[in-house]
Amino acid sequence: MNEVRGVRFSDLPDEALLRFSEFENLIPLGKSAWWSGVAEGTFPAPVKLGRTSAWRVRDIRRLLNEGTPQKLADKRRRAS
Repeated sequence: MNEVRGVRFSDLPDEALLRFSEFENLIPLGKSAWWSGVAEGTFPAPVKLGRTSAWRVRDIRRLLNEGTPQKLADKRRRAS
């Protein structure tokens, strides 16, 4: 079961904000690959909280449901 802040990811409200370090265990990509995807428009832009970047839970859920992070990781592996 995937937990964030001691709560199951599926129980978090859609509007909750998470930093990358809080959801990186849910995606098969590292931080650099994630930020590349953000720059390319593949992944959602973060909400800026001062110097901190965070993403809405609903956006992370959508990506996971679409399989987008896994597809990108597979594509990068094949290209290597």
